[in-house]
Amino acid sequence: MSTKYRKSDIDELHQIVNFFKECEPNTILTESMYQWKYVYNPVGLSRVYFAEDENDTLVGVYSIIPWKFIVNEEIIEGYQAVDIMVHPSQRGKGTIVGLSKYIFEDLKTTTSPFILGFPNERIYPIHLKVGWKSLGTFETYVKILRVNKYCKRLETKFTKPIFSIANNILKTIDSLRCLFYNDLELYEASDFSRLGESFQKYNAGDMKTLRSQQYLKWRYIDKPENKYHIYLLCEKGKPQCYIVTIEDLNEVTIVDLIASTRKVIIPALNIISNHFRKDPLKSSVRCACHSDLSHALKRSFFIHRNVKWPIIIYNIDNGVLNSSIDTFTWHILGGDIEVL
Repeated sequence: MSTKYRKSDIDELHQIVNFFKECEPNTILTESMYQWKYVYNPVGLSRVYFAEDENDTLVGVYSIIPWKFIVNEEIIEGYQAVDIMVHPSQRGKGTIVGLSKYIFEDLKTTTSPFILGFPNERIYPIHLKVGWKSLGTFETYVKILRVNKYCKRLETKFTKPIFSIANNILKTIDSLRCLFYNDLELYEASDFSRLGESFQKYNAGDMKTLRSQQYLKWRYIDKPENKYHIYLLCEKGKPQCYIVTIEDLNEVTIVDLIASTRKVIIPALNIISNHFRKDPLKSSVRCACHSDLSHALKRSFFIHRNVKWPIIIYNIDNGVLNSSIDTFTWHILGGDIEVL
C-alpha cells in the first residue's frame, strides 16, 4: 500500500478532530481545543500534516505549532511538535517516519531553525531514528504536605502517630523557612498584567520559551475549560514571580513558574507550598523541571520521583544552531507537564 503525505488546510478542521476521536475515543482534542491550539496561537498558524492511503483516506496526522524561544538571549521562532496520531490499522508501518521526513523537507522552506518535542516512551525511539537529538529529560519532584494523606494506604493505628509527628515537623520546617521571606507576599491573580521586562531578561539557561503577556494569556487564560490558578509573589509591592498551578482535591501541580531573578525561585517554592499546607485536604505539591534546576526543588524539600519525560530537538537549519546543538539545555521550572 502506498502512502501519500501533504500539508492540510485550515478548513479541514472537522476531519482532524474526527480522526483523533476515531483513533482515541478519549482524546481531549475537541473543535474548541483545536481552534485554541492551532488557530488562535499568538505566534501564528500551525502546520498540520496528513498521511493518506491510495484511496485518500486519512491514516496519520502530525501537528506542529509555532513557538517563540529565547536561545542564547536571542528571540527565535521555531516549532513545537504537539499532536501525532496514526490509525490503529497502520501503526508499525512507518507512517510516523514518512510524515517526519516530509515535514523536515517542508520546513526547509521556512526560516524556523528547529522543532522541539516532548514524545512519550512509545514514539521516542522513532524520533531518534529519523534524526531528532535528545536534550535530556524533565524530572518530576513532589513535596509532601501531609504524610498521612500522601501515604494513605500505609496509615494504620501504629503509623498514625508517626505520621502526625512527621506532619508537625514538616509544618515547622516550612514555617521557619518562611520567616526569612517576610518581605514577600503571595496574592491570587487573574492575569499577567504586572509582568515586566525583567522577567524576560532573567536568563535561566541557553534556551527557554519566550513568556510574553500575550503568550501567557493564550496559554493559561484563553484555553478552553480553563483549569489554572495564577499567583503573584511580590516584594514590597514589586512583582517578583508568577506561579501557575492546577489544583485538584488532594494534589497541587505547579505547571509554570515565571521568575524575575533566579534567587526568587526557592522562596517562591517554599511560600506556595506553605500556602497550600493551610488546606487540610492537600497532600502534596508536584512539579517538573530540567535536571539543571533540580537543586532549587531539593533545597525546598521536594523529593525526586522516578517519572521522566524526554525532551528532543530536530535541527532544520545548521546555520543557526551550529554545532552547539548538543550543548543546549532546555530550562523550564514547573514546565507544562500536561498535554498541550
